Order: sequence, then structure tokens, then C-alpha cells
Amino acid sequence: STLTPGMNAGGQSIYTEDEQAFEDHLRNRKKAQQKEEFFEIYAPAGKLGVVIDTPNSGAPVVHNIKETCPIADQLRVGDKLI
Repeated sequence: STLTPGMNAGGQSIYTEDEQAFEDHLRNRKKAQQKEEFFEIYAPAGKLGVVIDTPNSGAPVVHNIKETCPIADQLRVGDKLI
């Protein structure tokens, strides 16, 4: 049998919903013709509840945002950090 990346031997996704959204974003980012916007966010001191990933040693990207994140309304999964 042939395995597809992201699928187990039974043809089911190996990703959680958040991980799948992140993987889809990374696969489709070259296809999307979106204008990049730059904005500043000022975060309070302490834990933010934001999971950051650095794919292929590139720009850090928001991977997950926890419900307790005080700046959740200002972030989206897939946002790049500069």
C-alpha cells in the first residue's frame, strides 16, 4: 500500500484539527495571492499562551493560540513574527 503524507495506513489524518489547519496553511501559502500586512502588537508581561513554530529555519510562525491568550483577538494561526 502507498502512504500519503499526513495520513496513517488506514487513510485517516494523523493531525489534530489545529495541526491540520497549520499544515494546510503551509502547503497553500505559495498558492495564495494575499497582500502581507505588518502591524505591531503589544503583549502584557507573563505567559501568552501562543505556540510558535519555526519551519525550515525560516520566520517564526504562530502555530496555535490557547483560549487563555490575552492577545488572541489580535493573532491568527499562520501569522509570521518579525
